[in-house]
Amino acid sequence: MRGEARMLVHPEELRWAQLNERHLQFEPLTRDQIHSIMERGRKLHRWYKSHHLTHSLINLLVLIFCSAATTWCCSRFLGYGWPQEAITRPDQSWLPGLSAACSIAG
Repeated sequence: MRGEARMLVHPEELRWAQLNERHLQFEPLTRDQIHSIMERGRKLHRWYKSHHLTHSLINLLVLIFCSAATTWCCSRFLGYGWPQEAITRPDQSWLPGLSAACSIAG
């Protein structure tokens, strides 16, 4: 079975889940609830369509924050697992290592 993961099934857990599933009855949504959900979805979609630039700027800020956090973490913990001479030798720059670590991590 190359490339496939086997799923380990525990029969007692399966029986427990089936018993509990029978006792949990979920009420169906009412027409008002469905209408409310659909209206909220339409409202959010209209906002997205009319504020596309704002939405894109929010996404850009999130990406910048994630990149900055990754860079900070990689620069903070760059020395862990690396030979000490690779860090302390003045003839080698730390920038290629940091760039590689950030590329791999993020």
